[in-house]
Amino acid sequence: MNRTLLFIAALVSIRFSVFSQVKVNLADTQPSWTTVLGGSVLTTPVRNSTGYIAAVEGKMLYAFNEEGTIIWKHSVSSKPDIMSVGKGGMLYLITRSNRLSIVNPSGFELWKVNTGFNVIEKPLPGRDGRVFVRGNVELSCYGIKGARRWHMNIAEQNTSIPLIELNDGRLLVFLNKSRSGQSIAYIISPFGQLEEEIVFSGIVASAESCSQGVLLSFSDGSIGLCTVKNGKTVSQWILGKSETGFSSSAIIVPAAFPDSIAAFASGSKLLYINQKNGAITASLSSSVNASSGNTSSLAFKGVTAQGLVLADKAGAECYDRRGALIWQARFNTSKAWDYLIVTDEGYIVFCRNDWVIESYRVWQSTAASASSYTEQAFSHYRDLYSKTSISSNEILGRAVSSKLSKEIAEGWKSEDFGTKEKQWLSILSNEMDSLYYDWMTASSTQNPYFKQNVSYTQEILNLASESGICLYQNYIANMLKTVSDQTMTTILAKNAGAMAYDPKGDMLNALAYKAMHAPPKSSDKLFFAICDATFEICRFMGKPAFFQRGNEILTYMMSPQFNKRVHAYAKDTLEKIMNLNI
Repeated sequence: MNRTLLFIAALVSIRFSVFSQVKVNLADTQPSWTTVLGGSVLTTPVRNSTGYIAAVEGKMLYAFNEEGTIIWKHSVSSKPDIMSVGKGGMLYLITRSNRLSIVNPSGFELWKVNTGFNVIEKPLPGRDGRVFVRGNVELSCYGIKGARRWHMNIAEQNTSIPLIELNDGRLLVFLNKSRSGQSIAYIISPFGQLEEEIVFSGIVASAESCSQGVLLSFSDGSIGLCTVKNGKTVSQWILGKSETGFSSSAIIVPAAFPDSIAAFASGSKLLYINQKNGAITASLSSSVNASSGNTSSLAFKGVTAQGLVLADKAGAECYDRRGALIWQARFNTSKAWDYLIVTDEGYIVFCRNDWVIESYRVWQSTAASASSYTEQAFSHYRDLYSKTSISSNEILGRAVSSKLSKEIAEGWKSEDFGTKEKQWLSILSNEMDSLYYDWMTASSTQNPYFKQNVSYTQEILNLASESGICLYQNYIANMLKTVSDQTMTTILAKNAGAMAYDPKGDMLNALAYKAMHAPPKSSDKLFFAICDATFEICRFMGKPAFFQRGNEILTYMMSPQFNKRVHAYAKDTLEKIMNLNI
């Protein structure tokens, strides 16, 4: 029996046995699949909800699944240097060192801006759809539509430690300078304000965000957790080098397992740590060498459906939540490769330098593998807004004066509004809460402020839809389904199109509901607004499910109960979507 058949037989045997450990030498194994691309892969592929995306020579992006099937390929305007995945499956690209662009999940480039400086690391997604980009001394923030919200210079940044998010949403920027042998970092608000300088208990070598705060690895081998409690930055726990047994700094894998277990690796030693209290839950020895906490010494670190995977140039190992070895793979040293990924289904995927992606299956279980990918959830920074309780009412009138409304509207367009945003969003969110309440809960006998003042309602909705963040989409979606007033629903549909960013598809579903439940003899303006918003959301979001839903909406509006004007408009809109070639 040849080597390939022996390997397959071994896998089958393992699949139906209780033996849980697999050791594979890839030099003796044939690939499970290979895929040839149109050029060499330029950087480590990133993962989104549909699979993996690789940047390839020739200014191309390729999306592929775990079986090596190409899902789509799309050209972009420039060769990508850096990639990261943001909220809603969006892809952030850095090209020409200083260009930031956003690409939707189907590979369509939505916008591109010149940052004005060389970006040195992956863009960091914020909680509400904004994104942060960093240079050697620069730090900038951009909104969903590409408008720069703020920019600041911070001298002496320690660029070996990436930009980190604290558990309250603020940013942690480490500095090169130290004080009495202790690292210093600045805390920066998401609105571009330097708020605090903090000093650590030693020299920080690496840091990673987690749900509890920021996990820290120190140069002497100690580890710890920095967290924010009641607005104050504190040390939650720390383990000295005598407790960790590390002789040098460790590599960190946050949230290695669902119950808040993180992994720290240094040299051949691997520790599992409870992120909440710092308790050591497992200690083991690994043949994968995490040299001196240097992330570049590892070809891969991360979590799959099987467990924690660490890989260097020689091989990879996977460990379960108890620290037991699940599988081990030794690589074929005669085959050169640049990047690798390890998938939930147990494939090791090599991006070779000869345009080939080559995959080996090293693990197979009897049960279907659950996905280890979790799409980043949206949140907000309301706790960091300026505090105000003001909102419009019949006695005090409008809370946002005409002057302030103009300032906010011009601010969204002119960019670099900086810390003004936390005042604007505070009062705007109060107004959206009041507006929503008035239109959604008032009885037919009531006539609350926002129902009395439709033009002011429209003004607030316009400010919300142009804010460049993902904060008010649910308001629009729920109101579209519930409000029957045609003037108001037309305004809501237009604002849904202006927002366009609809990660969960809530606004698109609400547009479908409104199209199918509004009286067919409603104003053409309403149906035209639904068509326009459907196009904008489908174009921006790019996912196949959105196109299918958009097709359903527009096809329905070409049915006999609608007039010829609506038919023609829906047909033209459907053709516009098809012409996107996404």
